[in-house]
Amino acid sequence: MTTKFAECTLGVKFRKVDADGTTRGGAMYYLRDGLASKGEFLAILGKVLAVLFAIFCIAGAIGAGNMFQANQAQEQFSNSFGILNEGWQFGLIIAVLVGAVIIGGIVWIARVTSFLVPFMCIGYMLAAILILFVNLSEIPSSISLIFTEAFTGTAAAGGIIGAIIQGIKRGVFSNEAGVGSAPIAHSAVRTDKPASEGLVALLEPFIDTVVVCTMTALVIISSGMWNVKADTDKQINLLSAPESGSVVTTVDAGTKFNLSDETLTHKDVETGEEIIDWYKVKVFKKDSEGWVSANDIKLRSKDGIWLTSEAFATVIDWFPYVLSIAVFLFAFSTMISWSYYAEQSVIYLFGNNKKIINSFKVIYCLFIVIGSAASLDSVIRLADSLFFCMVVPNLIGVYFLLPVVKSELSKYMEHVRKIDGSS
Repeated sequence: MTTKFAECTLGVKFRKVDADGTTRGGAMYYLRDGLASKGEFLAILGKVLAVLFAIFCIAGAIGAGNMFQANQAQEQFSNSFGILNEGWQFGLIIAVLVGAVIIGGIVWIARVTSFLVPFMCIGYMLAAILILFVNLSEIPSSISLIFTEAFTGTAAAGGIIGAIIQGIKRGVFSNEAGVGSAPIAHSAVRTDKPASEGLVALLEPFIDTVVVCTMTALVIISSGMWNVKADTDKQINLLSAPESGSVVTTVDAGTKFNLSDETLTHKDVETGEEIIDWYKVKVFKKDSEGWVSANDIKLRSKDGIWLTSEAFATVIDWFPYVLSIAVFLFAFSTMISWSYYAEQSVIYLFGNNKKIINSFKVIYCLFIVIGSAASLDSVIRLADSLFFCMVVPNLIGVYFLLPVVKSELSKYMEHVRKIDGSS
């Protein structure tokens, strides 16, 4: 939260206004102009960091701003409606819509989206509250699970530092604090008090990460979906053991499974590849255990948006359809926002060159199709790497400019005190 406050305050402080009244700001400007007054070495460093940030912002907009968004929207849409199962098909549709806005200037599409998104957010939170109310008895154990798994020997075995790093990566993905992208948007506000905008920005990580993400985590854990590893696409028989073949129970299509580590394997004679023949499974929310052939299980996605969707469906069976529409709108609006961030970076590097800007927009839309067809793991690894590349130059600049942030906060607080004193 403090990081978001600092970078957005600096974004407003060092923004530029073009001759036509257009406001431009962001990390590249406070890196260049803010560090210019800190001595020759930092002035040179600031210029270098500004260029690096602009380059990484363009790449980050492509990797995280559209590929990841398209990937998760496609997965949710496909799982819920059973259509557009080929990623590129969904990607092509959303790429055309995004292109219509950022290239064709058809702004009514963006306006409709910006109108609907707040209602989707409210609907999401109300649904989460309902799930938590239904699973009220599970909430204490869910909270306990979070802390015990984080600070016990289990966590130590898995690597506490690694868990913390993973948490930071997902937190940054959620609220963009420290990434340097938010100052680009916040710099466009109409205010002559930079710290006032910083205080507004400070609330974003709290609402988005502390409130919404915590609610989502509790929904997933309290519903039991956090420990579900697979489900089956057709009816199968669960056997007491591979050798005996006696049926323990019959499992209907769509049933969720917990897969244990206990498996039977053999090696392919020709390739030497180890092949899993059987899984030992426990049927989700039932007591029966047994063995099932790997050939009878179609392993479906068990991470990302799937977890959230399935968790909500345990209480509101139709909610995945609503979530699909919400995720589509969230992804669409996010892609448009990140295209703006990247466009400002392109302008910083190359000036207001329409050919270069439009060429970038076309490339941006093409990567939406690629992101929709790619695997979640590869997309999220790329996005994390690019975010890290953006964070490094940005936080170096924020660190050296902290005195400026402190000064702006003092000025604003003095301004507030004067207003309070006169009222």
